[in-house]
Amino acid sequence: MKTYEEKLHELLENRTLENIEWCQSNRELDEEQTEVEVTFKYKTKTPVKN
Repeated sequence: MKTYEEKLHELLENRTLENIEWCQSNRELDEEQTEVEVTFKYKTKTPVKN
């Protein structure tokens, strides 16, 4: 399984993807920390299944 850094790098480098949208949501955990969730939506060719 890839780390999130590896996956982000893969998405940024792949010029065949059609970017659709992205969104971010934040949830305050306490006064010092916030949990951030980022979602990317894109189109790509369907992988060939063997």
